[in-house]
Amino acid sequence: MKAKLAAGAVVIDIRRPDEWQATGTIPGTHLATFFDQGGNVNPLFGEKLQSLISSPNQELVLLCRTGARSEVLSEYLSGQAGFTNVVNVEKGILDWIDNGGEVAAATMPDDCWLC
Repeated sequence: MKAKLAAGAVVIDIRRPDEWQATGTIPGTHLATFFDQGGNVNPLFGEKLQSLISSPNQELVLLCRTGARSEVLSEYLSGQAGFTNVVNVEKGILDWIDNGGEVAAATMPDDCWLC
């Protein structure tokens, strides 16, 4: 993850705001909720994604709590939406934290209406 961030990959934490606040977030990641608590897709996620990437070939790293939700989104983006360089953080932020990865207190993005 550190190498991906340093190399300029777009890293998106797709968890919900309550999850960001519970664990903190990885510095340098973008916050954009994909699934709400009911499992519904945030209809504004695509808009947020488009604002963060310059092309479907740009490296995109997706992160959630355990890797399950980000895996679903990774498979969709690479299989049906034409993205060619999508990476799923398989064990999510919990594994990152368990292995001593840095987190900071969550700061809600200015555009949290997209959260």
